Amino acid sequence: MKCSEILELDELKKLVSIGTWSDSALTILLDGASDFIFSLLGHSFGRAIRIYHDESEDATAATVQVTAAAIVLVITGGANAGTYTYNFSTYDEMMAVVDAINQEDVGFEATLVEGMSPTEKTANLHTLDATSCLGLSNRQILCIGYTTETIDGLNEPYIFTKLPIRAVASVLQDGSDVTSYWTKQQGWLIYKYCDGSQYQKYTVDLWSVATPCNIVVKYEPLWLRIPGFLKLILKAMVQNTMNSTGMKSEGIGDYNYVLGDIESIIAPWWPMMAQYMVGWQP
Repeated sequence: MKCSEILELDELKKLVSIGTWSDSALTILLDGASDFIFSLLGHSFGRAIRIYHDESEDATAATVQVTAAAIVLVITGGANAGTYTYNFSTYDEMMAVVDAINQEDVGFEATLVEGMSPTEKTANLHTLDATSCLGLSNRQILCIGYTTETIDGLNEPYIFTKLPIRAVASVLQDGSDVTSYWTKQQGWLIYKYCDGSQYQKYTVDLWSVATPCNIVVKYEPLWLRIPGFLKLILKAMVQNTMNSTGMKSEGIGDYNYVLGDIESIIAPWWPMMAQYMVGWQP
């Protein structure tokens, strides 16, 4: 599955007059504005890693592929031609694989998307067929299909995940599989003792406190698909940056012109953005 952006480069070029802005420069603006939105919300809608090859050392082609077990990077032509494989069994966290790719120093540039946990499991990445990533304007985004959280039991019947839950893939407690729980979409898991009946209410149990961080929940977040209205916000943010000269306002006689702050661009949309914000607490 190829992961989409909030606003694709080709979409942006249809919406605004780009003037002399290059595809690479526009990509930098898109990524920066996207990261600003993700940092406000506290998550990235599953966007995990951005990656491209910088066209150095006479490379004529470069691809990125994600299998069930590894990220596979291939360079054609030039001094660094070859295949570079980063197994999830070796690099099991996002920041570990990002660091490994950059330290290889063969022209691939990898960055962690703002709002993505550095400790997120690489095994949760969507698979991706070999796709060109030569040059910044061909930068690819790798996404997760699931997220894995490690949580303390706290001797309570409830545990709470960071994001709302669409579906739970697995729960481990003290290293053992757990299937006796109820899921609430808001991000609750309620430990189940019995199902009860129409005559007797259900009974809850307590999550273990054998050790800290003893519960591991792998689940599909409700928020993976980016809502459409974010396209409009991102377009406005990028266009504001493109039109900015560094001045907030200027006046000549009766003529006055004021450039809007980023806050004023986002403000009308904040009620819609707030429902996607990580801020809920039990």
